[in-house]
Amino acid sequence: MEELIIKFLNGEANAHERNEVEAWRMSNPENQKKFSRIERIWEESGRIHGLTNEDVDREWQFFLQNVQKKIGEGSRKGTANQYPLFWKIAAAIAVFAVAIYSLIYFQNSSGTYTADQNIQEVVLEDGTIVTLNKSASLTVASGFGVQDRKVHLKGEAFFDVKGEPHKPFIVQSKYGELEVLGTSFNVYNDEATRSMSVTVSTGKVEVRQKDRSASEKLTPGMEGVVFYNSRIEVNKNTSDNYLAWKTGVMDFENESLKDIIPVLKSTYQIEFELSDREIASCTLTAHFEDADIDEVLKVISSTLNIQYKKEETKVVFSGQGC
Repeated sequence: MEELIIKFLNGEANAHERNEVEAWRMSNPENQKKFSRIERIWEESGRIHGLTNEDVDREWQFFLQNVQKKIGEGSRKGTANQYPLFWKIAAAIAVFAVAIYSLIYFQNSSGTYTADQNIQEVVLEDGTIVTLNKSASLTVASGFGVQDRKVHLKGEAFFDVKGEPHKPFIVQSKYGELEVLGTSFNVYNDEATRSMSVTVSTGKVEVRQKDRSASEKLTPGMEGVVFYNSRIEVNKNTSDNYLAWKTGVMDFENESLKDIIPVLKSTYQIEFELSDREIASCTLTAHFEDADIDEVLKVISSTLNIQYKKEETKVVFSGQGC
């Protein structure tokens, strides 16, 4: 059925095949879920009929080798003919199009998934795509998709939620929670400030305290910060730097070092400290694309006339500056 669905999505199925797919999809809810998962991967990957069988088999073997290496199963070997065509094509797409990400496709309805030291993309059962920042982890609650879609996040992630009007998508964290129906947004849990920051890209998001004693509704261009057992702050967001960890692009225009540090912390997963408070207000205008941390630190140091010391787990800025 996977091969037929791919033909259907590519517009290559004949009338009889289209009717067969539609009948199968509408026959029960599980088939509808499976179709939605395949459709979401297809939408994200683009048209795939240009891949030859030779390309698919070659990339599938390469994909298998990398997966086996990562999970410590190097002794297991698979052949391309053991797997449905759809999964071979999906593997080839992952190799071609996601070179800097690890694509994880989960069929199970519950479990915990950790990004470790690489950004990872997770496709949930409902078709929602979650991009996990380094060291982040996502736990999918049992019963996901029955009455609601509930997950728990540690660290930072970007969510592109598949719309399901009657099944709200709920993200819980140590410091607060949020609820949406279908939208895209970034969530950042900060241990230092004991807070959960939510920045909305599209749609609407409701953020609230864990005990639901207070809540705020956010729209695109807004950021809500939920402080643990305290308050909710709503701010206007005019920068795309909250996605720098995902896009690799940082664009600072007359921004203070105090406001730059959270972006650096999120992007490079390292702590920052100011030994002199005066330099917090020093401002920087600079543009970075896929820059390593040493390059960024050198630019900040020379531009703001400050010094830095790079330690194992943190960077310390010092000097009079400006």
